[in-house]
Amino acid sequence: MLMATHSYGLIKKFPARVLKCEEGKILDSKTDQFELKSEEDY
Repeated sequence: MLMATHSYGLIKKFPARVLKCEEGKILDSKTDQFELKSEEDY
């Protein structure tokens, strides 16, 4: 199953593999280190 969302709250509620598009690159939570900002950061 693939789910696309802008809600970091959902990502934190249902932790799984995460792919993140950032600065023209695709980051994978299995191989790359990155932080997810909370919804309050927006």
